[in-house]
Amino acid sequence: MFRRTRNAWFAALLVALVVGWFLAGSLLYRSFIGLDASAWIAGRGIQRLVVASAPELKNAVGGVVWLVVTLLAIAAFGFFIVRATVRARVAAIDPERRRFLTGAGAGAGAALSSLVVGAGVAASRAVLGVGHDNEGWIGIGKIQDRDVVFTHPEPDPAWEGSRIREYRRFGRTNWQVSDIVLGTGRIRDENGERIAREAIDRGINYFDTSPDYSGAGSEQAMGRAIRGVRD
Repeated sequence: MFRRTRNAWFAALLVALVVGWFLAGSLLYRSFIGLDASAWIAGRGIQRLVVASAPELKNAVGGVVWLVVTLLAIAAFGFFIVRATVRARVAAIDPERRRFLTGAGAGAGAALSSLVVGAGVAASRAVLGVGHDNEGWIGIGKIQDRDVVFTHPEPDPAWEGSRIREYRRFGRTNWQVSDIVLGTGRIRDENGERIAREAIDRGINYFDTSPDYSGAGSEQAMGRAIRGVRD
């Protein structure tokens, strides 16, 4: 046990800094990606519990749940270590004093300070990209132009029935891939399957997918679309 309260405060803030940076920061950074529930510890169980009360939810929430748990643990550590130090000092001076609320105020202050420090460094890593050698999620937000039209309002009739123009060899293999790729990040559900099948019918055999998309159901939609087509 620490002899001085300020040492306990220092330890609480140091733990908040380290855990906030390495654990909470990583959880916050990865939570935005949209990973599948299986990417998180007990993620599928957490997903089932959450979906039971929010059936419209599609993205995995395991990362968010563990982030909240981590931040609460940081705050709890600060509270208990500072309160325990204060109680020990009071007990040494006045052994007969009741301890029920002794140190509660200092512990609450330490908990709040630890929470702010932990959340702050986590946000700096995830949102600002500190330690990731990038601009974090705030940088991604800069490049996402929401004014981009994803479906042309006046499609050219010449596009009707258009197909890819050629296939090209993939690397040093003999596999021939289409010169047009179907990006699947925004494709999901039945509409996604329809788009993927339309792409296959037009000669596309190259789908750009990623585990990052699976939280929204993209990979499942692609799997159903290529069933019976893929060898």
